[in-house]
Amino acid sequence: MAWAAKHRLLGPVSLLLLALLVAAPLGAEDKKAVVIGYDALDPKLMRQWMDEGELPNFKKLGEQGQFSELQTGYPPVSPAVWSTMTTGLNPGKTGISGFLKRREGSYEPTLALVDANETRIAGGSTPARVLLALAFGLALVAICVALGKVMQAVLATLLGAATKPHVAVPAGATLAALIAGPFAHGGDARQVAAVFGVVLVAGAVWGYGAVRLHLSLRAWLFPYLALSVAVLAFLQRLPETLPVPRTARHGELFWQTLGKQGIRSKVIGSPVDWPARLKENTEFTTGLATPDVLGTHHTSTLWTAEHDSRAGTTTEMGCRIERMEFERDVARLELYGPPARFDRSRWSAFEQGELATMPREVIAFELVRQGAGVALRFEGQPLIEGEVKLEAGQWSPLLRVVYRIGQLADLHGTVRFKLLAGGATARLYATAVNFDPLNTPDLFAVSAPAAFARRLATDHGLFQTLGWAEATAALNDNLIDEGTFLDTCEQSFSERQAQVLGLLQRSQEWDLLVCFNYEIDRVCHMMWRHLDPLHPNHEPNAPARYKNAILDAYQRADALLGQIMERMPAGALLIVCSDHGFSSFARSVNLNRWLLDQGYLVLKNQTRDVSMKDLYSPHNRYYDPYDWSRTRAYSMGLGKIFLNLKGREPSGIVAPGAQAHALIEEIRARLLSLEDDDPRPHFKGRRVFHEIRRGNEIWEGPFVRDDADLMVGFSHGYRVSWQTALGGAHEQVISDNLRNWSGDHCTFAPSLVPGVVLCNHRIEAAELRLIDVGDSVLRYFGVEPSAPRGRFDGRAWTFKR
Repeated sequence: MAWAAKHRLLGPVSLLLLALLVAAPLGAEDKKAVVIGYDALDPKLMRQWMDEGELPNFKKLGEQGQFSELQTGYPPVSPAVWSTMTTGLNPGKTGISGFLKRREGSYEPTLALVDANETRIAGGSTPARVLLALAFGLALVAICVALGKVMQAVLATLLGAATKPHVAVPAGATLAALIAGPFAHGGDARQVAAVFGVVLVAGAVWGYGAVRLHLSLRAWLFPYLALSVAVLAFLQRLPETLPVPRTARHGELFWQTLGKQGIRSKVIGSPVDWPARLKENTEFTTGLATPDVLGTHHTSTLWTAEHDSRAGTTTEMGCRIERMEFERDVARLELYGPPARFDRSRWSAFEQGELATMPREVIAFELVRQGAGVALRFEGQPLIEGEVKLEAGQWSPLLRVVYRIGQLADLHGTVRFKLLAGGATARLYATAVNFDPLNTPDLFAVSAPAAFARRLATDHGLFQTLGWAEATAALNDNLIDEGTFLDTCEQSFSERQAQVLGLLQRSQEWDLLVCFNYEIDRVCHMMWRHLDPLHPNHEPNAPARYKNAILDAYQRADALLGQIMERMPAGALLIVCSDHGFSSFARSVNLNRWLLDQGYLVLKNQTRDVSMKDLYSPHNRYYDPYDWSRTRAYSMGLGKIFLNLKGREPSGIVAPGAQAHALIEEIRARLLSLEDDDPRPHFKGRRVFHEIRRGNEIWEGPFVRDDADLMVGFSHGYRVSWQTALGGAHEQVISDNLRNWSGDHCTFAPSLVPGVVLCNHRIEAAELRLIDVGDSVLRYFGVEPSAPRGRFDGRAWTFKR
């Protein structure tokens, strides 16, 4: 019987063992993937330098698996196309098609990557705060009575029936503390806490007295009103609203989808994902679109002892220039910080247009000349010990600074200084002030969880959190030299390099590792003229460091790739991709001036030079000179043309349907026929536009209707002018670009600036597009996308060994 029972079990057990053996390879397989996004790797440059032996690791990876061009998106603007890569959705669904968008109900532009999400605090308006104060006062009275009853019970227990009413402190003394509390000092947080602690104790004593004396309801009225007035006085010190920012990007990120299936991810520099919010099984830092502590995308500062006509102003690209006034070798300077919204009187004056400059919190410090160098002295900065000494040409380390916000809270930041020149011609440069990765409020989180950024900073060094940390704006506005700019690029790259290599050493903690590097894009923007001998701003005798800057950046990326390949877990999938390539920005084209000359745009007054500063103002008036009663089309942003459409624009005059369609086709045909009339052989007779597409020809989704009616795709060498982006129409239609910002991708036809993809596997796909990368990683892990895909959305590749 025992033998028969064993025999009966043998069949099922054998089948079970067989099933386990068959499943063992699948269950044991520990799939891992590494995705590296290098912003702006260009296929033409890569092929050239790979063939010349300058990029051995990129060449090795391409030979090991695949190296191909990668279709970018429309428009080929980094926030738009990185958002398609991370979500698998086209811009009509992500809502991100550039850096700017139109403010709701207005023609005016605003930043498109983050929603300010202004939220009322503490009731907002005065009437609401009165009600809140009355309710709060009632609650405090109730607390005082409750505490009084507790004290009565405790004293009765300790002293028996001997307690008498005369032990109560008179109500007047305690009420004085209650009323004075909210008015105490300007509001050092510790002092406010101490005052309210005293108020609470005093309130408990008063409550005890009131209970023991059996006071009637009438006796409660005065202390209740006194408490309510005190609370209202405190609430009125607060601004009516404060921003509770959130990313403007829609759609689920591919590592977010993986996290829901238990697949763990680590992500460095996640684009268009600020402020960071917790995602299941994911630790990440934010990247592109993360602002500085001022709420801008890069406000650096130059203080100068030399005369500069721009001193006291903000440059076109949004940088500050301040005069350095010395008294006995000491200059008192201010490092600007976040908006001073707790200074209600000044902020109200600013909102009403009575102040031209936004009031801000500041950190005051002294610059002391010491021979050819300087010493920076910061008073009241607990994280800076002693003086910071700099010699000419020297950078400071990243310094941790603290802003007192309305004297109620602390906001921590980091900043780096460079002494550009010393002595009588002293010039001091400060980078934008970043959020401090060691201490950032959850409201403005630069990582999720917050401990992830702290761990990276502790393990690999303090790092910049700004999404555009490289000083392109400062170089474009000639605040700094090219060497200083290149320093900022190398600093940013080194920070990311340390982080990604450190995470590779802890591969047991993740299944997917993603890192975005932005340095190459910044170097190409500013140094392309050294690569292109036909650029109007080419400098044939430039120093070797400048001439080789782009190759040097590629070689740093190549060296990092080699280290990644050495440290990757065995069998892991490796994808390297870029969001677009690059081309020369030699000639500047003002689309609004062309529309004006052709009669599509009509002005009441001539437009003026405008700056980025006004984007952060609630009352910018870029388009005030426009006559909307006669304007049929206008340009805003990078290469976008909008019709003044009835029912969409505030003062639209173009009827939807046939009239709009005919106008679009007329403008498109005329633009496509535009040729450069410059007499130089390289430009004469060249077509300015390669292609022009309608919005519904390239996107689908809920955001298409409110986006551009026409997206222009420029030919090589041409790009929309800076002033066009913000409504300017006073320039020539076509002019030489003599700025340092000499290379671009933003408004070129996407087919002219493809990106690249490299992989250690062969890729099987009908076409290779950036938008497919995230979905392809999902397929690799056996996970389906979280949302259905349409004709303009991602399609997953298949990876083959």
